[in-house]
Amino acid sequence: MSFFGHVKGAFTGAVSDRVGRFETADKGTIFLDEIAETSENFQVKLLRVLQTGDFEKVGSSKTEHVNLRIIAATNKNLETEVREKKFLEDLYYRLNVIKMELPPLRNRKDDIEVLIDYFVKKEANEFRISRSVYKSLKEYQWKGNVQELEAVIKRACIFAKSSRRELIQLSDLPKEIVKNASINFDDLAIESLRSKKFTHSSVSETARELGNVGRTLISENFRGCVLKTLVENNYNVDQAVTEISGSDETDTKIRVKAKVGSIMRNIENDVKSMDSKSFEFVKTKLKSKYKNLPQRFHFYLDEIIENYLKT
Repeated sequence: MSFFGHVKGAFTGAVSDRVGRFETADKGTIFLDEIAETSENFQVKLLRVLQTGDFEKVGSSKTEHVNLRIIAATNKNLETEVREKKFLEDLYYRLNVIKMELPPLRNRKDDIEVLIDYFVKKEANEFRISRSVYKSLKEYQWKGNVQELEAVIKRACIFAKSSRRELIQLSDLPKEIVKNASINFDDLAIESLRSKKFTHSSVSETARELGNVGRTLISENFRGCVLKTLVENNYNVDQAVTEISGSDETDTKIRVKAKVGSIMRNIENDVKSMDSKSFEFVKTKLKSKYKNLPQRFHFYLDEIIENYLKT
């Protein structure tokens, strides 16, 4: 559909009259995107519509009249375009009634998470997003603004769906977004384990992948993640397993559940072997369980020990 419409016979293929966008929008609102990219001929015709509401359809000498509101957008500086004779000065002043400047997405970091959630829900309500993905997307510069973000989310959802996952993770993002993000070690470790589906060799493979770090470091980060997730899910094992695994694959969830069960049984057996209900006494006796566990997870181990002491 053209902006002004045409009459039958106006040009080859014009087999009937056609209503244009301005006529369709009569007594309403029309949005004109990238107004600075329009031709001088169109700008002249648009100026007339703004001044009088009048226009002619292509191939017709009859003047039509509309009454509408025009909203125009551009990513260029129209004042500069006017000075360089690339945009009609009269049209600029006609359009510039209420001016709204929207900064680029990279300067609106608080908007990014809201937009991510909106675009994800457009694809599928059940999708979730890992913290490391949120962080990577918020740190990216987004030269293509909102359109680029929407395309990246669409891509990520396709990748997650093809892997039968409900959790969008770093592996679903383009490499150029991930490589410049300052992701913390915990997130990198859990993302790597997820990508390897928590198989028997996943800890060793992740240790090599993250710079030949020790297997103990990966194992203890995973143990800390388990403790934290269990506490935050009020000890609901199934919910914790779903969150940790980031997958709906039965085999992956079975492997994660077995690892969670092993970690919890180990703590429970040691706590219940103590002849005391004193938290400080038990914690001292179990200091080996704190030795390699990163400090940020000690609080969650405390919570779990106290929970076992109450039962």
